[in-house]
Amino acid sequence: MPDDLKAYFEGDLVFNGINAITGEYGQPPLSSEKLARLVRGAPLPQDYRDFVERQRKLADLAQVDDRLQPVTDAQSDLRVRLEEARLSELRFKAQNPTAWPTIPGAGDPADIANVGWGAIFPAEMHPNVREEIKEALQPLFDMRRERAGDLFHIYEGGSAYRSGERKGQFFERLGVGPGLADPREMPFYLLLVGTPEEIPYSFQYQLDLMRAVGRLDFGSDIEAYQDYAWSVVAAESGDIVLPRQVAFFAPTNHGDKATQLSAQVLVQPLYENLVVAAPDFDIALDHDWDVLAPFMGEGEATHDQLQRLLGGDSAQTPALLFTASHGIEFPPNHRAQLQQQGALLCQDWPGPGSDVLRNHYFAAEDVDTSADLTGMMAFFFACYGAGTPQLDQFSSQAFKVREKIAPRSFTAALPQQLLKQGALAVIGHVERAWGYSFISPQGRGENQAFITAMRTLMNGHPIGMATDSSFDMRYAELSSDLSADLEELKWNPSYLSDYELVYRWTANNDARSYIVIGDPAARLPIAEREPAPILETEVRQEVPATPVVEAVPEFVLQPAALVPVVQSDHAAIGYGLEDQFEKLKASLKSFTDQLATSLGNAAEDIITLDVRTYSTADIAAVAEALDGRREVSATLRALTRVAFDGDLQVYVPEKSDRGVDSALWSIHKAMVEEAQESRANFLATMADLAARLLDSLRIGS
Repeated sequence: MPDDLKAYFEGDLVFNGINAITGEYGQPPLSSEKLARLVRGAPLPQDYRDFVERQRKLADLAQVDDRLQPVTDAQSDLRVRLEEARLSELRFKAQNPTAWPTIPGAGDPADIANVGWGAIFPAEMHPNVREEIKEALQPLFDMRRERAGDLFHIYEGGSAYRSGERKGQFFERLGVGPGLADPREMPFYLLLVGTPEEIPYSFQYQLDLMRAVGRLDFGSDIEAYQDYAWSVVAAESGDIVLPRQVAFFAPTNHGDKATQLSAQVLVQPLYENLVVAAPDFDIALDHDWDVLAPFMGEGEATHDQLQRLLGGDSAQTPALLFTASHGIEFPPNHRAQLQQQGALLCQDWPGPGSDVLRNHYFAAEDVDTSADLTGMMAFFFACYGAGTPQLDQFSSQAFKVREKIAPRSFTAALPQQLLKQGALAVIGHVERAWGYSFISPQGRGENQAFITAMRTLMNGHPIGMATDSSFDMRYAELSSDLSADLEELKWNPSYLSDYELVYRWTANNDARSYIVIGDPAARLPIAEREPAPILETEVRQEVPATPVVEAVPEFVLQPAALVPVVQSDHAAIGYGLEDQFEKLKASLKSFTDQLATSLGNAAEDIITLDVRTYSTADIAAVAEALDGRREVSATLRALTRVAFDGDLQVYVPEKSDRGVDSALWSIHKAMVEEAQESRANFLATMADLAARLLDSLRIGS
């Protein structure tokens, strides 16, 4: 990877998509100059010839001839009106940044009790199918209704989405105002139920600007809707708790600039960021996470490895998976397009120009049918990873024609399959994913949107919040700026360099096209956050009036879980009790009956010694408890019980993913040793006292 990314990236721009038939890039590499001409809508004659030749090749591949659909004047006017409405809301969001796009006073946006939850059905859906889907989703609806109360709503019948309706029209018809989301008018979390033909991607993009939006699309597979509903219920009811593990998958195919850039400039820095719990100026992680080193490049990012990560090996399946690769694409009307477009190309593929074999990419049918993915989430950076629109926006911008790239708009099969087998949600890309989305015009890696999204998910927030604070905000800012730039370029063609224009245009398109497949209110089923405790160690001897040894180390220790009891017949630490005990017994034998009885009773009371180590988040409360002003509130973290003859039982603190918590155990062990020494001294004192008393009795007699 060159040091000067700007110089490297200003060469021919490549896109993250490979045609499965030709083995070439779905969109041929373009120079910044050529792409800038197309963005400006001012192609040269050669650009037209190249475009027409590409359409001819695609038509030959798919044996379909109706690739180009001229844009009529009416369509052009409609696009202008849509653009004006879109820019108005984009400018509002960019110029009025808030923590979340909800009205002030709405409350915590992570809680649907404050901001609501709803599902939107398409009016075009057959009533019988709609009722079957609603019945299948009833467990999910019941759970959301119970939490959201009056802020729960199902949009169907007269309030359903109508074909061709713009978001502004939909809002106006339902009495919903523009701007920040008011949950009293419409819930913040909205689930679209239906295909992108029934509820188009363009509507989803715009609705997502001020709300958290997801999509469920299983077609007529009613059982899949039912299985998904129960997966979400199981995850949120506590029946499923996943280990905090995140994995990365990133091929670096030979001779392929796109995957080399995404691996080295996106995935590797993202991994390096997430291994730090609280880096400066980033969201701090609430929990410890096991952030696995990326499966990257040769021998790592293989088809077989991805299968293991996606349920083929339960021990390797993470709670959260991030992939960056090419998405497979097919010519329109190809028999494999609907089932395999957006499949993830793996390291097995030799590189550009090589044949793409079926085992080079991972598709929906490659997910092990027995895989249990309940509770997991995935993020796919890949062309068509979430879905494919019917018409290509790229050619519409450049050549004023609308290239038909699919027989209809559809949702990618791979995320659908993951949800069918228990996954809660997938973030993916509709249409092409662009390399410029993580490279700044100055040649720096620019992956903050990805960092924000991943850290939000890892903190257990709803996935709709993860995309809103990252890609939605990025889209609003970039699109607002781009519209102003394009306006200025009409009067000052040198206002932006070709490279800067290309960067802004592609980054804007990229940020717009990330969507959520699944319930936007779903969250990773990980344990709730525990406050970082202040460690307190209490050593208690089961002897009346025996001194209590207490210690409060001055540092914070992360909580650790207790593991099953480990019992041992012999102590790992030499406690030296037997000699003292025998000395005490020898002295007591010749003592008077009354004194022997008293000290014998004391010796019987010292049969066991318990050393307990506690942690607490509120040391002040513990201080008050020790003063007798309130009850102790602390968590037992380790326990050692020592019998009088040295036999012991040890309850060992352990972290499930990294073995014994060495810091906690070191402190606990030191306290055990100190307690043993104190007890030995106590027994020695008793023996000496007995001997002195005997001597006194003898002298007195």
